[in-house]
Amino acid sequence: MKTLKKLIKVMLLSIALIISVNTYSQNKSNKIKVYKAWIKLVDGSKDKGVLYTADSLGVKLTDGITSDNLNTISPEKIQEIRIRRTGSIGKGVWIGALSGAALGTIIGLASGDDEPGWFSFSKEEKATFGAMGFATLGAGFGALGGTAKKKIIINGDLNNYERQFKLIQSYSLNPNIHK
Repeated sequence: MKTLKKLIKVMLLSIALIISVNTYSQNKSNKIKVYKAWIKLVDGSKDKGVLYTADSLGVKLTDGITSDNLNTISPEKIQEIRIRRTGSIGKGVWIGALSGAALGTIIGLASGDDEPGWFSFSKEEKATFGAMGFATLGAGFGALGGTAKKKIIINGDLNNYERQFKLIQSYSLNPNIHK
């Protein structure tokens, strides 16, 4: 019983430490945001890579965060672009798991001890089981939420591309390049 209480205290302190470290690390403003792009072409083929930049010639993809191997796709060839930030699935899993664990712990502690008997649990045991169960569910929902992609329709139309240009460029590694 005492080891279970110590385990819960260690879990709660660990969660608080992780949250505080994450909050402190958000003060960095020079963080590079990398977005992956999946481009469906008018002819039905697909291309994917890191969205390097967008300009009047089209969208430029690369296979990393450097400008090596740039692949330029002209607006007339683009059917649609789907964009997602790299690492969003992992971040969703962590946020979901921690939120679920916290919720499960609170529900378990709030439900109190069972009446003594053959099949009874203390509130600490319920908190542990609740944290494990809700963390698993939360991780699943977080992963599902992290897979969402922003969809931009071009349909091979230069006017659509020009209307969506600033949005596409805002997701690129180098949003200020105008060639």
